Amino acid sequence: MRLKTKLVLSATGLTFAIVLILSALFVSELLRQRIEQTSAANDVLAHEVLLMTRQAVETGLRANPPLDRSEESLHAAVTNALQSQAELADVMNAIVRYSPTVQDVSVTDAHGMTLVSTDPDALSQPAAWRMSLQSVQSGSVASQMKMVFGQPRVLDIEQSLDRNGMPFLRVHVGVRSTFLRASYEPWLKAALAFALLAALAAMIAAGLLANLALRPLEVISRKLESLTSANRDASPRML
Repeated sequence: MRLKTKLVLSATGLTFAIVLILSALFVSELLRQRIEQTSAANDVLAHEVLLMTRQAVETGLRANPPLDRSEESLHAAVTNALQSQAELADVMNAIVRYSPTVQDVSVTDAHGMTLVSTDPDALSQPAAWRMSLQSVQSGSVASQMKMVFGQPRVLDIEQSLDRNGMPFLRVHVGVRSTFLRASYEPWLKAALAFALLAALAAMIAAGLLANLALRPLEVISRKLESLTSANRDASPRML
């Protein structure tokens, strides 16, 4: 293989690798930003439910205070206050109905027992363990890609209502990973297509520029070869 061909291939391959790496960084940054946007938007919804939960507890306990000062009576009064508050149920159902990424919304006690939920089957049942969306947000690009485009699962956004410095009630907003994939897949495909086209265009441009830049070297190489051949031809005559 000629020296010029080797140099052109080296320049083209290096350019392709650089563009491919930069494109991968660009796509991963887009994915990270999308996950952050989803987390921030649903965190606002969780705070809204937390506010409605606080209001429901305060209103319910004023109307129907606990029978005594025991934790069991307080728990029963709080449960009754939450389940009888129509405004809280309306807000939770509206979030599920109008938010494209939310699977369900629930409120649990400090021990994980579901008190109110948009899923009727979850009432009075221990809340299922779910991976936190914040942990996905702070994870690596590979883990984010696996979570969004891998096996479907429900991610959790949690906000807690404290009492005496300890968690008393917890609001959970479940975000379905398939909803994330459905909203991210179109722009991700477009970004990947753009990245591949950019890498191909950069590779072709690098090959053309390298070919033009190395033309003087090719001319010099040809002259050196002709001089070498002439010297070889002249050597026997001198003998």
